[in-house]
Amino acid sequence: MFHSFQRPAGREYTVTIALLAAALIFIPALVAVSQPMIYSPAIGASAVCVTAAWFHWKRSRRVLVSAMIAEREAAK
Repeated sequence: MFHSFQRPAGREYTVTIALLAAALIFIPALVAVSQPMIYSPAIGASAVCVTAAWFHWKRSRRVLVSAMIAEREAAK
């Protein structure tokens, strides 16, 4: 039986990976095939995606660590 604190670790980082892929792969690819006028908004969008990925990773890591601590306490 699963406890409420047990979560699969892989799902927590899916959003982080998707944001990083958008920032580092898809937005630069869009710039490569588009007009030069889109460079500035693309750089801004990449920066926003990287920042959002960083915040989501920090939050996910905190949730995962607290779940591991709760699991350890429940096992005692």
